[in-house]
Amino acid sequence: MARIVRIEIAERRVLVDGVPTRLRPKSFDLLALLASRPGHLFSAEILLERVWAGRCVSPGVLPGCIREIRRALHDSALAPTWIQTVTGTGYRLLKVPKISAKGGPPARARGLADAPVAECRPGEVSVGVLPFDIHFSGKAAVANALSRDIAVGLARTRWLTVAASASAEALSRDTARKTAAQVLGVDYLVEGDLREADDALALQVALIDARTERILWADRMPRRDGDVAALMEDVCNVIVAAVEREIESHEQKRAMVAPVRGVEPWISLHRAMGLLQRHNREALPSIDTTLRAAARSDPTCSRIAAARSWQAWQESFFGLTQDREDGLRRARDLALESISLDVLDPLGHWSLGRARWLSGELEAAAENLQHAVTLNPSFAIGHYSLGYTLYLTGREADAMRCCDLAIRLSPLDPMAFAFHCIKAHLSCFDGKRDEALHHARRIADHPNVHAFALAVAAWVNEICGNRRSALECLTRIRHISPTYSRHEYMAALFHQSPWYPAERRRAIERAFDRLGF
Repeated sequence: MARIVRIEIAERRVLVDGVPTRLRPKSFDLLALLASRPGHLFSAEILLERVWAGRCVSPGVLPGCIREIRRALHDSALAPTWIQTVTGTGYRLLKVPKISAKGGPPARARGLADAPVAECRPGEVSVGVLPFDIHFSGKAAVANALSRDIAVGLARTRWLTVAASASAEALSRDTARKTAAQVLGVDYLVEGDLREADDALALQVALIDARTERILWADRMPRRDGDVAALMEDVCNVIVAAVEREIESHEQKRAMVAPVRGVEPWISLHRAMGLLQRHNREALPSIDTTLRAAARSDPTCSRIAAARSWQAWQESFFGLTQDREDGLRRARDLALESISLDVLDPLGHWSLGRARWLSGELEAAAENLQHAVTLNPSFAIGHYSLGYTLYLTGREADAMRCCDLAIRLSPLDPMAFAFHCIKAHLSCFDGKRDEALHHARRIADHPNVHAFALAVAAWVNEICGNRRSALECLTRIRHISPTYSRHEYMAALFHQSPWYPAERRRAIERAFDRLGF
């Protein structure tokens, strides 16, 4: 006899044929997670991570909760109708239960009854933007408008699953964070407030890991002229860029210590992206292996294809391929695959643009990169890459504007050293010595800097009169890339471009002569 199962999220109870059944809290959480995606095979690692928040538990805890759920649903392990065990991998829910957030919520969940429950793919990363509080009269609509703009901006990244604004706005203001995250079905929360003092406005915003209730990032953004519209326009993209950067960084750290058994492509992807951002030549073969396994596990993920394109691009950029043209062709093909999987994912268009500018197809590259930043205006590395491409065609003023925007959006970006390369280069030849030295320092101080960027910092420091720092840059080059040579640097694309001024090339050569590089 088919049984009707109803899961009431707000009351945290399960009804079987209308009769409430008892489940311990973790068993309820486990069933709710399985029910968020019926038919999907959840690995044991993911279930333990999501339900027990990474805490160490005995090996029998998960099977014990599954047995308890089966008893509650009158299910059988030998002939399952609700929960299937896939030996050595995990569990899946075979049927679709009724799920509701309604039903007279208890006091701690008051105000959640009308909020729909969000569904998000296990392994993906989800975020909810709570309505911002406002501390002065007559501007209540501003708080909701700002939180909605941020939610839309985060959704445009295409890799973050964002709870609908209407669901977030249905929550009461005093809802506990964990309860809000559970109802919205998210891993992270963004919250903030807007306040007024002495004719000035200040926005305070914070990113919270809902699993631990720990603040991961926070900032205060004042606006002295009190112009609400200008404040929203100025800070929205900055907030989106910062939140995306911090979530990605946090997920990468978690991925580096998570067990990977070939069943969780998103862990593999975050692990690979973290390594790619460090520009470690020696790690590229292992990154390729990791991403190939991720692609086999989830062949529909556009971001995995884009990451594979970036890995192929780095092999060509660092001269590690026997056939450079074949490497670039692979980078282009993988970027096109990413776009075919999700035409709205900016990372795919960025990957294609980067592959094309390394091939010398600069105008086509600029079009791809412009499309990437149009899809996601807070895409800092996209703005920098567009600026670099414009720089390669001699449009220096436009290149500077793009790099300024990239630095403003994401000053602590994993690729920020690259943003400062163009600024240092152009400031040096514009005679702005102090500005050039500032950007050279930012290049050299960045933990992910590679040899090419350090060579830029070296000659900028030398031309601007800071030989000690220039020699320190060369020492670091020999440490991180012992075989890197002056010839490799001078073979870089912009130095060989027809537009590149001969006197600049000679000045760089003379600087290297004086440094003995």
